[in-house]
Amino acid sequence: MTTKTQQPNAQQSEVNEEILRLAKHIPSDSTIFIMRCTFLFIICVIATLLLSWDVHAADPFAPAKSEIVDTVGTGSTAQFAILV
Repeated sequence: MTTKTQQPNAQQSEVNEEILRLAKHIPSDSTIFIMRCTFLFIICVIATLLLSWDVHAADPFAPAKSEIVDTVGTGSTAQFAILV
């Protein structure tokens, strides 16, 4: 059995060139890893924003605010310091 080296015909050469051209656009493994990490980060940020959308904290010092204002006066530095 003899083996002949066959020259690719014009159509096969065209197909090979197209495959090589398309292969240049395939991202590398490190690029795919970075894209996956970025996607997961974006999903986590969106999930955090959506889950915390309706969070309302109760102010435990709300009843005392009027008493503080009555004691030290409105707009004073002492009022600001106590409320902060």
